[in-house]
Amino acid sequence: MAHIGALAELGGTYLEVQGKVIMRTAKRISDLANDEDDLLDLDVAQIRVHNEPAGLWEEVSSLSLNREALLLIIPTAENHVGRNDLRAPGRRVRVKLYCGPLQVTGFITVPLEQTVASWHRTVRARFLGVTQARVQPIVDTVRLDAKDSVHKFVLINRKRMTALIESRAASARVESAVAEPVASSSEAG
Repeated sequence: MAHIGALAELGGTYLEVQGKVIMRTAKRISDLANDEDDLLDLDVAQIRVHNEPAGLWEEVSSLSLNREALLLIIPTAENHVGRNDLRAPGRRVRVKLYCGPLQVTGFITVPLEQTVASWHRTVRARFLGVTQARVQPIVDTVRLDAKDSVHKFVLINRKRMTALIESRAASARVESAVAEPVASSSEAG
């Protein structure tokens, strides 16, 4: 069993969900999210619609979510923790991505021989795992409990992503900006 939070698109607004998922055959939340079944079942859940003025939570005993409508899944508590032997070797890459009304920054693991773009074109998983993920709403109609929250792990629906951007750390940008003027002034001299 695991606890998750999720955000799904409802046409012109968003549905936020929190609840329990039963981990029958899946070893990790990412396995559960990437299952071939179109529906994700939750037990003992809470839901709220983001365009309602009060944004009140409603408790439900169970619900099924359409995986295609999900923008992201956030594991909030998990009994079956992933094993180290299930992790693929690769390099950690800092990324920024846009998915629906959200901007997410964090890290993805890319195979050593690939770029972010080439890897993203070849990966077949429905959800993209982002670690140390900062999730920020970019529209006023989405009011997450923690507006600027950082999560150990977030799953983003790849089909709902608008942009995936490889970003460098701020110190690398500063170093390259400082190095460029020095090189161009020595060429002029």
